[in-house]
Amino acid sequence: MNSPEDAKAHADKLSAILKELGYEITRGHALETVARFLGYKDWNTLSAKLTQQRTLLPLPEGWQMSGTNISYFEYGLVTDQKRDGVHPMLIRKKTDTPALGDGFATFMQSCEIGEYKGKRVRFKGELRAENCEGAVTMWLRADGEVAGRHVAFANMETRKANGPLTGTTHWENREIVLDIPEAAESLHYGYYLRGEGEGYGCHFELEIVDKNTKLTDGLPKPLKKPFNLKFWK
Repeated sequence: MNSPEDAKAHADKLSAILKELGYEITRGHALETVARFLGYKDWNTLSAKLTQQRTLLPLPEGWQMSGTNISYFEYGLVTDQKRDGVHPMLIRKKTDTPALGDGFATFMQSCEIGEYKGKRVRFKGELRAENCEGAVTMWLRADGEVAGRHVAFANMETRKANGPLTGTTHWENREIVLDIPEAAESLHYGYYLRGEGEGYGCHFELEIVDKNTKLTDGLPKPLKKPFNLKFWK
C-alpha cells in the first residue's frame, strides 16, 4: 500500500463485501477499520504516514506559489496518482510546523487581460480535500491599473452550496463566474489551501461565457443607495 488512495480503495472494497453480507458501514468507519487492521491508531495516522512517502514533482511551467508563510507548506504535482490522465497538484501543510490559523498557500497563475476585458468569464476545475481543517477553494480576481488592487473578486468562501471543501472528500467540480470590468488590466486565478490538511486540484479552465451564464452566487450585492451611514440599525 503506497498512498492514501490505495487505502481508500481497500476501504471501499471492504464496504462492498460487508454490504453483500448484509452489513452497511460508512466510508469513514471503513477507513478507520483498514487503518486499525494495518496496525495504526486511526485513519489520520495512516493517511499521514502514507502521504509522507509521496514524491512531488516541481511546479508546472507558468504557475507559481504564493500565500502566507508558504514555507510551512509543501506543494507540487503528485507522482503516484492521476486524475483522467493528469497528475493533480497537491498543497499540504507540513505536520512539523506551527498552526497558522487562517494562513494559506495558493497555486496560481496571472495573465494579461487581453480578450477577457469587459467579458463574463468562468474559471472552473476539480478539487479534493484530505483531512482539511480549513478550506480548499478556487479563486478568481481581476486587477485594475494598480497591481494588487482588484476590481472583481470571488473565492467561493461565502457560498452556502458548492463552496469550499473541508474534511476529506471525493473529487468535486467547482466554478466561479464573474463579469470582468473594462477597468481590469490583468487576471489572477488558482486554488488555495487554508489551514491544516491537504488540498488537491486539477483540470482547470478559464473561458469566456455568454451573458446568460449565471454569475457566481454569494457575492455581496451593491445597495441601491447609501444606507445606515450613522450605524442606527
